[in-house]
Amino acid sequence: MDARVLDQLQVANSLQLLQASGIDLKLMCLLDEQWQVAWCSAEHPDASIEDQIAEFRSQVQRGQDSRARLRCDIAGGKVALCYCQADEQEQLAFSVFILANQLTDEQARLVDLVCGNLENEYQLNAELEFMASELGERYDELNMMFVAEGGASPAMFGFESLVKLVKDTSESLDVGMTGLLIPGKGIEHFENRWETQEPLLPGMSRFIRTQALQQVQDGRSIVINQAADQARYGLYSPFRAKLIITPLTGGTSHAIGLLVAINDGASRDFSNSDRNLLQVMASRIDKVLHVNFDPLTGLENTQSFEWAVGRALSGVRSGTCKAALMNVDLDRFSVINSAYGREAGDLLITQVADLLAEEAGTRDTVARIGADKFGLLLTDASQEDAALVAEKLRRKIARIELGPAEFQHMVSACIGVTSIDEKCHTVAETLTMVELANKAAKEKGVNRVQEYQETDLNLASRRGEHKWVGQIFDAISKDRFVLFVQLIQPIKEQAGLPHYEVLVRMRGEDGEILPPNKFIPAAEHYRLMPDLDWWVVKHALDQLSELRQITGELEGIFSINLSGQSLTDERLQYQLFLALDDIGDMASKIVFEVTESAAIANMVEALDFMRKARSFGCKFSLDDFGSGLSSFAYLQSLPVDYLKIDGSFVRDMARNEVSRSMVSAINHVGQVMGLTTIAEFVEDAAIVDSLQRIGVDYAQGYHYGRPRPLREVCDELVAQRRVVNG
Repeated sequence: MDARVLDQLQVANSLQLLQASGIDLKLMCLLDEQWQVAWCSAEHPDASIEDQIAEFRSQVQRGQDSRARLRCDIAGGKVALCYCQADEQEQLAFSVFILANQLTDEQARLVDLVCGNLENEYQLNAELEFMASELGERYDELNMMFVAEGGASPAMFGFESLVKLVKDTSESLDVGMTGLLIPGKGIEHFENRWETQEPLLPGMSRFIRTQALQQVQDGRSIVINQAADQARYGLYSPFRAKLIITPLTGGTSHAIGLLVAINDGASRDFSNSDRNLLQVMASRIDKVLHVNFDPLTGLENTQSFEWAVGRALSGVRSGTCKAALMNVDLDRFSVINSAYGREAGDLLITQVADLLAEEAGTRDTVARIGADKFGLLLTDASQEDAALVAEKLRRKIARIELGPAEFQHMVSACIGVTSIDEKCHTVAETLTMVELANKAAKEKGVNRVQEYQETDLNLASRRGEHKWVGQIFDAISKDRFVLFVQLIQPIKEQAGLPHYEVLVRMRGEDGEILPPNKFIPAAEHYRLMPDLDWWVVKHALDQLSELRQITGELEGIFSINLSGQSLTDERLQYQLFLALDDIGDMASKIVFEVTESAAIANMVEALDFMRKARSFGCKFSLDDFGSGLSSFAYLQSLPVDYLKIDGSFVRDMARNEVSRSMVSAINHVGQVMGLTTIAEFVEDAAIVDSLQRIGVDYAQGYHYGRPRPLREVCDELVAQRRVVNG
């Protein structure tokens, strides 16, 4: 008799009812499963009742009644009654024992009614208790499933995440062994919690690796609890075991692998709850497979590949292995997609993926890391080994047939190669090195292999540029850039107001002011110039607007540089036009400088941008004029107001007749077209004298001063205005 159910019975009320009816009740007892007194109305019951209870038990044992009202008349007019329900092992489910003096028929019926109600109440409470227990077990099961759905830590990728999920499965199911097997991807891991058992005995190993995967192709799980189940599924092993096997699909329409939980034959049978929980864990593993593997090629994807590179890097550091890395980038893939359509492009991607997979060893990792890029991690390979493999792959890719014969030459790839060694400090740095090698190959043409070499100055400078990317973003977000200006001095009496060119510097984390040649190349290479240009434009206009509010008028012309990337950046142009609209007529004191090469390279976009910007009143200056071979041919097409003569001619003009002639010619053309001319790199009085003889309007260079902080110049202009105003 369940103690919790017993506590819920209204036994005291039943006892009071019987006593109130006039029954001379000596005692009332409830008996447990072993026919022992579990509750009694008398504190010290007479020992003689044990004989009577034994007699009633004997009657039940003889099969006279398993559920009955038993009665026995005792000498002295006493009556013993037993209302019991027993199972076939004579285990009581419920029993009431009553001892009373003589009972009338009416009193006996009342006793029957009260005891019957007690029995019904006990059965109802027992059912409720059973349901509560079932709900508790179900809650525990759902809780385990909820935990399982949480899966591996988001910080884990690829194989590491799968290992954690397998371990979680073992712990959740409390089994001796859990295994993950995906033959097509070379993934196999067993979590063995048996200290004395071999991971897998031969018969079971053969079954799991061959027959089991076929058995779950219909998508249903297999539960093996009994010896008959082993025979049914073809598991022939001297090791008696219990198993649950559930399929893994990895997001496909068929089973690509399986997850198995194994216990020894003496353990409890696996239940439906165990099977459900294993299926939940399998679905979580499927999600990991889906996230970490490319659906088109079946290769690992970027985050999984990065994890593999990190694992290799750790192995190299510990001295347990060596490794090399390849970055394979298809040439002209966008052209191929346009010429033949997306289906042909997908076919090419899968063909290249197959070539890489064929070339890779069982311990190597192949991944698709971009629309037209692949990564190949070679274990136990040097950079020289990897270069040989890369050359072999390059030739194979170039032989892929795609479309008509006249287009066969279009299929090729550039491959960057690097070793993973002491020069590699992080995964990001390692991947950058091989990517830089790939970029260097592409800069030389198509269908090439390039090894990364520390002594290659071009690659070394590119690697240095990469380190500046994070610093540039940080400087933008934390306003660590500083605006400087350099005076552009009028050298003709009628030249007008002084000009200033706005320049940008970066303040390092240690407070050091860094020149633009440190970070501009990286910003250009990684297309960060629109972000940097907008920072300069916004902060320059803000400071100049403050100056105008104080002085009443902006007494000077300020030139702001714009990169070629900004000429084609719609987002920057939208922000810039809003800013020009806000400053009103002050826009007439703003000049945007663009280089000759940038304007010519983006002629259509540059013309459109210049026309729109000029509508707000601002002007344009063409910088480095004369550096291109077609300078004069394009000059008439560009709506510019100022012509800045390339400093390479100006610097030598006092000593070099050819340079002086070039400066004179450029100035003459500019004057004829009505443009204001500015000479750069003016470093001494001799150059100024030559420029004045030629008739150049403005001069800029160290002869008139080095760049100074814009804030400092603004303060000086404010002071000058106050002196003028008295």
